[in-house]
Amino acid sequence: MDGSIDFLNSVKKCNKEFYFFTNNSSRNSTFYQEKLQKMGCTVEEDKILISNQVIIQYIKDSMTHQKVYLLGTEY
Repeated sequence: MDGSIDFLNSVKKCNKEFYFFTNNSSRNSTFYQEKLQKMGCTVEEDKILISNQVIIQYIKDSMTHQKVYLLGTEY
């Protein structure tokens, strides 16, 4: 979107944190980091959160001692 990079640069200059979120868990954060880089947006990989990371953390925090069966796509 027009102005997105300028906006993010302004946020960085103000020493504010921001994250990128996606609910598409078929790709990892490295994929999205590289995709953003190609669009001129440099962002640290740890600033990209994918839906599966959120549910993994939830399970670790809330469902200790439970069995988890993972189903998903190859990628």
